[in-house]
Amino acid sequence: MEPTLYRAYAIGRDDRILSRVDLHCASDADAIQRVQDLVDRHSMELWKGAQLLRKFAARQ
Repeated sequence: MEPTLYRAYAIGRDDRILSRVDLHCASDADAIQRVQDLVDRHSMELWKGAQLLRKFAARQ
């Protein structure tokens, strides 16, 4: 089975996209775990195509 493309966006305090990371993962759960490891001082959103899977709060 071919991995699925996910996109993770770092979101600034003004709700603008600061950066994007493309992830190729075998499942939604794998993508969620990878984004949890990326979260730092900016919140993040995980997208699978046009579907928002999850928002992640910034770490303080």
